[in-house]
Amino acid sequence: TVTIRVVYFDEGTGEWTLEYDAVERTVQTAMTVQKTNSGQWMDNVVTIKNAGFRNRGPLNADIILRNTGKEDTKFHMVEVQRY
Repeated sequence: TVTIRVVYFDEGTGEWTLEYDAVERTVQTAMTVQKTNSGQWMDNVVTIKNAGFRNRGPLNADIILRNTGKEDTKFHMVEVQRY
């Protein structure tokens, strides 16, 4: 079990996803975030119970922040805790 916390600046109305290397699939979406242009730093947390983390994502990544909107997203940090 892994908990991932992402802190980002909520500017604009674009969207981004957190993807990861799962046990049964190379890349699986953990969360999709729609920005609301609040002008605030936001904190999103997700718990993953099937993390594989075997470097099978793009460029051997285990965790991927993917911008799916047309505007950039500012990220402050990604915190990973394994249990």
